[in-house]
Amino acid sequence: MIFIKRYDTISLLIRAKIQIMNAIPSRRNHKMNRFIFSFFFVFLAAQGSFQVALGAIPAAQRNALIDLYNHTGGSSWTVNTNWLGPAGTEHAWHGITCDSGNNHVIEIDLHANNLSGALPDSIGDLTELIILKLYGNDITGSIPITINALTNLTYLAVSDNRLSGTIPTGIGTLLNLTYLSISNNRISGNIPSSISSLTNLTDLWLDSNELGGSIPSGIGGLTELRSLALSGNQLNDEIPVLIGSLINLQYLSLDNNELTGGIPAEIGNLTGLTYLSLSDNQLTGTIPDDIGNLENLTILLISNNQLQGRIPEELKLLTSLIDNRSDFRYNNFSTTVSDALRTFLSRKQTGGDWETTQGAGNPAPTPSAQDDDDSSCFFRAAT
Repeated sequence: MIFIKRYDTISLLIRAKIQIMNAIPSRRNHKMNRFIFSFFFVFLAAQGSFQVALGAIPAAQRNALIDLYNHTGGSSWTVNTNWLGPAGTEHAWHGITCDSGNNHVIEIDLHANNLSGALPDSIGDLTELIILKLYGNDITGSIPITINALTNLTYLAVSDNRLSGTIPTGIGTLLNLTYLSISNNRISGNIPSSISSLTNLTDLWLDSNELGGSIPSGIGGLTELRSLALSGNQLNDEIPVLIGSLINLQYLSLDNNELTGGIPAEIGNLTGLTYLSLSDNQLTGTIPDDIGNLENLTILLISNNQLQGRIPEELKLLTSLIDNRSDFRYNNFSTTVSDALRTFLSRKQTGGDWETTQGAGNPAPTPSAQDDDDSSCFFRAAT
């Protein structure tokens, strides 16, 4: 489709063509007509006298964007430049990226943009979407079940909102997802077992919600995971042994839940771990000797549990632990340890004193190294 802009120039050219054609014998008109039309086209292109519409997104995708605008207070967004412009301009709307031909919406990035309200079901019509960033807003309501239609998604971040309801079981259809963050919302219910189908995931953030039930053992099959954050929920039951299969894991936070049972020895398989937090649960038993395999660990938080027995000498092998950042307090550990281990633990313990709180029970959560730790920011910065 060609849209003409310089009408005076066009009129002059048309009149010139007519005059030329009248002066040329009819038998030569056809050949000359093609020549003049080619000249006409090239001249206009050189003068910038027309625009070519490369394409337009499907009506369903445009309507989905308009629904998103209307459902989340678009007129009050921090930035809403060009939104609701005419068809064919969607690629210029703030936060919207289309493919090279402007045929489909492939990215929505409206993070920290004052969106307020519920997400429309029509978001499922954006079937070519690859990246969806809506974190840091005031979005309410539930995650639409129609999200299962977004099978091209690789990146989904809706953290730091006020979403409620449950995680749709259909999320397991998003097989291309590599990054999923629903942190810091009000999501309840169980972690759906279908999440174990997302084998391309490298980062899974479900922390600071109201999730209950057990940790699905199928999570152990997500072997590409670098970060797994499930802290600040109401998860119960034991830590699944298969978590030891996550050999690429660097960040694991399971603190502030209601987890029971022991620390699986298989955690010793996670030799790439730099951050491990199991604090503020109801864990029992002893620290497995295998934890000494975690030579890259920089922070270890196991306070406020019911752990007991001897602290293994293997902890001295954790030479990467940062001084004054780990926490072993409020358990039932024996304080009869070697002088070398006592010195090591005191140096790594936040505040230096890990001994006097042993046998003090499991009090209400108290400030610990995790409260001012910024390790999570390292991974979530990608959002």
